Amino acid sequence: PPRVTGINLVGLRRNGFTRERIKIIKEAYKILYRSGLNLSNAVEKLKNELPMNEDIKYILEFMNNSRRGILLKAGENG
Repeated sequence: PPRVTGINLVGLRRNGFTRERIKIIKEAYKILYRSGLNLSNAVEKLKNELPMNEDIKYILEFMNNSRRGILLKAGENG
């Protein structure tokens, strides 16, 4: 079955993401996949606790526009 195991740190670094941007993306991952919140509560927490930079906007837009749903349960090793 599909599962989320983490963010692609190598890919982010290779694409020139700064440490600060990666840190914020990691925090977003923790809120979405590790907080135990349902999707609407996780999104609300994400909006309230993280700076609304281009990466967070992209994540939220992606989730909002998804037609196939969003997998919120992290994998065992994620």
